[in-house]
Amino acid sequence: MRLRVCRDEYLVYCLSCGRFESFDMECKHKWMYILFEINGGKTQLRQYCKRCHDVSKPLKQGEVDLSKVERRLYSDYKEYVGTIDNTISELIHELSNIRKNRKEEDYKKYMSSDKWWEVREKVMYRDSNICQICGDPAAHVHHLTYEHFKDEFLFELVSLCKKCHHKHYHNDLILQSKIK
Repeated sequence: MRLRVCRDEYLVYCLSCGRFESFDMECKHKWMYILFEINGGKTQLRQYCKRCHDVSKPLKQGEVDLSKVERRLYSDYKEYVGTIDNTISELIHELSNIRKNRKEEDYKKYMSSDKWWEVREKVMYRDSNICQICGDPAAHVHHLTYEHFKDEFLFELVSLCKKCHHKHYHNDLILQSKIK
């Protein structure tokens, strides 16, 4: 899915994997003149793009027939653009949540799969069921990296006891659970 988010920016979102990224695209501006009313009744002539909502720098008013130019409050324009920006921020936040939830679901599904348990058993066997930090009996297999998640190399995994796993790799999770 491709969404135009603002000015010259587009957002590409993949519905299947939840990934998204924004990128710049040059707008082929559809300019129109607008006479913006600013503070104290003063006016500024600017060009306004109907597509991307961009405005030009102030122009000299003597070069255009102002009787044929639409008048708008500059504060209304700023409010409108702010609304667009807020909507985009909310959309990106929602897409981030969708992506995070999909990653969590994918992680949980894999970690309960037969494939993971086979890999886990190989690592535990390689490490003789011993925690590679303290030497106590191992209960967990930890990913040192997620670069090859689901197709891990055995050297990317390490056997650990529960205490060392949390102390050295997931201490923030323990702190969060104590705070709640």
